[in-house]
Amino acid sequence: MTLLLIQEVAEYLENASVGTRGTDIFVSSLPESPDNCIALFENSGVEANKYVPLENPSFQVLIRNTSYATGRAKAEDVKDVFLRKNNVELTTGGTHALFIHPVADVGYIGRDKNDRHEWSINFNMRIRTS
Repeated sequence: MTLLLIQEVAEYLENASVGTRGTDIFVSSLPESPDNCIALFENSGVEANKYVPLENPSFQVLIRNTSYATGRAKAEDVKDVFLRKNNVELTTGGTHALFIHPVADVGYIGRDKNDRHEWSINFNMRIRTS
């Protein structure tokens, strides 16, 4: 997965009204503040088949919140945005995702050093390449 692609995923979340990039949605980092935020990270994907013009990237979303209930609801919102999505144009950048699926359900990580709750969810996707 490239930085451009993970930025498109962040834009897709923003367009779904889950948060705002640079305010409470961050790419490739989980800053100390704000307390309540979402961070997206590239993950290793499934190896591509050199004979088929498709890539299989994956990404991880971390959700942090001072309130367990609010943070859990935000994690479910993120999951719902991508749940069983097929044939999606991520952004105006033109990336076409044949599918975006969660690998598993939302997982509670626990509390961080500042007593904030954290959740994680991983997604697989298949994108068309040229």
